[in-house]
Amino acid sequence: MHKQLVWLAIFLGGCATSPYPIEYKTLNGSWKSTEILTFNLEETALHSPHHLFFHLRNTDAYAYSNIFLIARLKDTTQTYFADTLEYAMATPQGNWLGKGFGEVKESVLWWKESIQIENKGPVTIELEHAMRTFGQTQGVPVLTGIVNVGLGLAPQNKENK
Repeated sequence: MHKQLVWLAIFLGGCATSPYPIEYKTLNGSWKSTEILTFNLEETALHSPHHLFFHLRNTDAYAYSNIFLIARLKDTTQTYFADTLEYAMATPQGNWLGKGFGEVKESVLWWKESIQIENKGPVTIELEHAMRTFGQTQGVPVLTGIVNVGLGLAPQNKENK
């Protein structure tokens, strides 16, 4: 019954309308440190200014109050950006910052503002987690509680400049 409620929440959340395209990768509740998520964009997707967002869906099984991500934007000939990012996932009191019904919460994580590139082929965005347990040098091999990761693009216009 519990798993059915989680999947129902994911399905309903996936049906929500968004002002910009979102592509989701399903992780089935865990994200391995060796797993690089790749999002492919149309060749002309960033020829005009766009804002880039990550959408992260987690359950209560996620054991951390933040998340570290490594994101790269590249085409067939070069890497335009390679960033190490940190996002808060919960308040100091332990309440999730994301929105959603039931156990699954979705956080919208701002990555880049007004990105415009004249690329030389298809654009890909690679994303991996870089979590470590406090005081440990080794990374977390499997990040439990992450069910989906998505990429959203919003064209820059007068409303969202």
